[in-house]
Amino acid sequence: MRETSLVDATPARKHIKSRLDQGMPLTVIAERASITVRKLNYLMTDGPSAQPRLQKHRADAILAVTFDPATVLLVPGGPVRERMRWLLAHCYPSVGAIAAQTPYSPRMLGDVLDGASGKQPSTLVGVKIARAIFAVPTPAHLAALAPEPDAQLRDILDAKGVHLGKSSPFISTELVDAEPVRLHIRTKLQGLSEYQIAQLAGINRRKIGRLLRGEPHRGQSRPARVKGITAQAILAVRPRHAQPSSKPQWDESYDEDLRTMALRDYTFSEAALRLDMPVAVVKRRARELNLRFASR
Repeated sequence: MRETSLVDATPARKHIKSRLDQGMPLTVIAERASITVRKLNYLMTDGPSAQPRLQKHRADAILAVTFDPATVLLVPGGPVRERMRWLLAHCYPSVGAIAAQTPYSPRMLGDVLDGASGKQPSTLVGVKIARAIFAVPTPAHLAALAPEPDAQLRDILDAKGVHLGKSSPFISTELVDAEPVRLHIRTKLQGLSEYQIAQLAGINRRKIGRLLRGEPHRGQSRPARVKGITAQAILAVRPRHAQPSSKPQWDESYDEDLRTMALRDYTFSEAALRLDMPVAVVKRRARELNLRFASR
C-alpha cells in the first residue's frame, strides 16, 4: 500500500530546479518520477501560492531522478561562444565559414555568438548547436589549443556522441590552387550571383569577384592560389536555382550527402538546412532511398 504521509515540498522543489538548471527538460523529469508535468509545474510555483507539502512517495520519486546528460536540450552558452571566438580567431574567416561545417545557417550561429535567441538575450544554447560547434574541424597543429568544454558540458556532448579534438588537414594560412575553385563557381554555381555565392560561403563578395576576374591580391603576381579555408568555404556551397520562385529540384549528387547525414543521426530539418532544400523534398528522397533519419 502506497504511503500517503506528507513531507516538506522544498527539497523536491530544489531538486527539480537543480535538474532544470542542468538542462534536463521538465517532461523528462516528470516521466522519470512518474508524475504529470502539470503537477510538477504546480509544485514549482513560487510565492504565497507555493505548495508547502507533498506526498512522501512523490517526494521520494522526484529526489530519485538523477542527472542524465543524454536528455539535455539546453546548455550554458559561454563555452560554446568561447569556442566560436577561438575558431574565428585562428581557423575560419567568418561565421559563414563555420556554418558551412554545420547544419546551421550563418544567421543562427551569429545569434549564438551574440548571446541572443531571436530578439531576446539568452545565456543558453541548444545542445544540438553546441554539439555542432564543438565538432567543427580544426587544423591538426591547433587542435590541442582549442578551448574545451567544462566537465558537465563534456559529459553531455559525450552522451550525444561528439568526439572533441577532431582535426582537419587544412591549415588556415595554407595556399591552394585556385583553378578548381574558379571552375566550381563557373560550372556548378553558374546560376548564382557573386553576392549569393558570397552569402552562402560566408566570405566577402569582392573575393569572389577578384577570383573570377583573375585579379591579383595582396602582393600575388597572379591569383593562381587562394587560402585553403576560403577554397573550402566556396567548394562547400551547393548548386541551387538562382530564381527563388523556381520549384526546387533534387540533384542526384545530393544522394551521397543524404546517406552520410542519415548515418550521422541528422534530423530531416537539419538535412534540409544543410542541402538548402525544402524538408518535404528531403523526406520524399529519403523514402525513395529507404533512409531513416533521427527524430529529436
